Amino acid sequence: MIKRLFTTLIFVVFFFNNFLTVAATNFTKAVINIEELTINEVMEAMDKGYLSSELLVSLYLERIEAYNGLYKAITVINDEALSLAKQLDEERKTNGKRSILHGIPVVIKDNFDFVPYPTTGGTKALLDSYPVNNAFIVQRLVDAGAIILAKTNMSAFAFSGTSSKSSFMTTLNAYHTSYSSHGSSGGTAVAIAANLAMIGLGTDTNSSIRTPAAVNGLVGLRPTLGLISRSGIMPYTLERDTGGPMTRTVTDLAIMLDFLVGFDSKDSVTTKSIDKIPETYTTYLNSNGLKGKRIGVIKDFISGNKNATIPVLRHSSIEMETLMNNAIADMEKLGAEIIYIENFYTKELHNLYNSSLDGYMLCSDLNTYFSHLNKDNRIKTFADLMNDGRYIYNINNYASYCNNNIRDNNKYTNLLNNKIKYENYVTKFMTDYEIDAFAYPTFKTKPITITGLNKEPNTSTSHSISPTIKWPSITVPMGFDTDGLPYGLQFASEPFSEGKLIEIAFSYEQETNHRRPPSIAPSLYDTPKEIEALINTIDYVESNLRLQEWTKESLDDLMNQIEYAKNGLYNYHLNEVNINYLLEIINVKIDKLEIESSDNDENKNHQTMIIKVLGSILLVILIYQLTKKKKNK
Repeated sequence: MIKRLFTTLIFVVFFFNNFLTVAATNFTKAVINIEELTINEVMEAMDKGYLSSELLVSLYLERIEAYNGLYKAITVINDEALSLAKQLDEERKTNGKRSILHGIPVVIKDNFDFVPYPTTGGTKALLDSYPVNNAFIVQRLVDAGAIILAKTNMSAFAFSGTSSKSSFMTTLNAYHTSYSSHGSSGGTAVAIAANLAMIGLGTDTNSSIRTPAAVNGLVGLRPTLGLISRSGIMPYTLERDTGGPMTRTVTDLAIMLDFLVGFDSKDSVTTKSIDKIPETYTTYLNSNGLKGKRIGVIKDFISGNKNATIPVLRHSSIEMETLMNNAIADMEKLGAEIIYIENFYTKELHNLYNSSLDGYMLCSDLNTYFSHLNKDNRIKTFADLMNDGRYIYNINNYASYCNNNIRDNNKYTNLLNNKIKYENYVTKFMTDYEIDAFAYPTFKTKPITITGLNKEPNTSTSHSISPTIKWPSITVPMGFDTDGLPYGLQFASEPFSEGKLIEIAFSYEQETNHRRPPSIAPSLYDTPKEIEALINTIDYVESNLRLQEWTKESLDDLMNQIEYAKNGLYNYHLNEVNINYLLEIINVKIDKLEIESSDNDENKNHQTMIIKVLGSILLVILIYQLTKKKKNK
């Protein structure tokens, strides 16, 4: 019976294999397609010996080589990545894995310090600006066994939300290169979306994680200010700056977040998070997470009003509105109660938002940041940076606020008071409507085109709640328009509610499954279907076969063949392996398995019971037939 099962499987595999294309010979082959792989899937493949960190890094490096010229997402590749992967593979064999991130490639935005590379912040002026330590959360990832694969492009100084345009290049949208990746974390977003790496780090001041995540089909989280350390991250405005994860799935985001959070003595705001962090955010991966939740849908951020004076209210998209209405229906299907909120983003709130902006402290904060870098760096102060001049955005206006007491004046006091008013306003809506979270589209219209970067309005709604008042928010894929461009659905809630937001986003993601890879960056190799059949066969034998039923000799014969096949799969990228032969031999060994015989054997008793049952059935049939004949007479 087992042999018939596998024979049928192999037939189906060979039938469909006729439709496969031949992989390009100049790319590394593998038994698993790394496109869209999750952290858990990679760990499982490594545990089973089908994948190594060295092979995984090699495959991602090849994708960078093949597609980064198209996207311009990666600025610097870590030239130690492969050797680190080899070391981590050896460490895994001898000591086991450090964590679930052991051997996982990560990309980081180029405003994170990572030794031995300069932190440019997207400017040529800082090409020789070297850190002496890794950023706190970068070091957390390294300690967990993750590999920093590369640094990614960003808008210079993280100034722009409409693009990731630096002194070096402009990053293009992962799905359609006529459109912007948005910013300022566009390089990380496109690298993850196009499968140039598994997971990544971005930063968010106004919308810089969530908007590029949304328009590139990703999940992105802006955490509560204080949950994640900012030490070792080039600042824009510390009152709103935070790092955060960008991933293809909510599960990967929850896993990654566990390694980013925590107290850092060099960043005083992290003291607020000491008692707020759960043992793991993965406990919130609940497919019923929307059931019973009251979700406040902000209608201002869906439809457009041509007469509105505020751009984010004036513009909209019919296709986005359709996607948002579909999302609302999906949330209701999942048990959420939808509460519609009107007149949320008023002119008064918009004015309060503008009077809460605090970027004028850039000069002072950059001076502090530079003081912690390598003492031999050429750029040591904001004045040095201005004198260099190799940047694409004007920073002269920040110079007048360059002093050490920038936060000790009435201007700063008024700014903080405005933030408090803003938070009170938002909190009142949550309280009055008794909602668990706000929901709204992350971006109201199509992504901005490359030719329209300075012309088209920025309709990101991501700045409107979280950044000013330090609240968390998460964006999750909401679907695609007719041009194949992705949109995001955003949820926001009170401080340190990341677990709840993950629960809501995961529930929505699992029901809708909108994420798909960009067609313009396909896989560089084909994995033959017979390999999938071989892996399925091995998995079945190891997981489901009742080993106690068979004689030791026949079972050893099968298991030796399984190990031989697994070794062939592990070295598939190095050698020509006859997968069909391995499948055939395994099935022969399965067919030759011999049942252990014994007078007291459980199997024999089981067979005896089956014979008795069959005998009873035959007796009933015989009696029925005899009775029937008598009636006929």
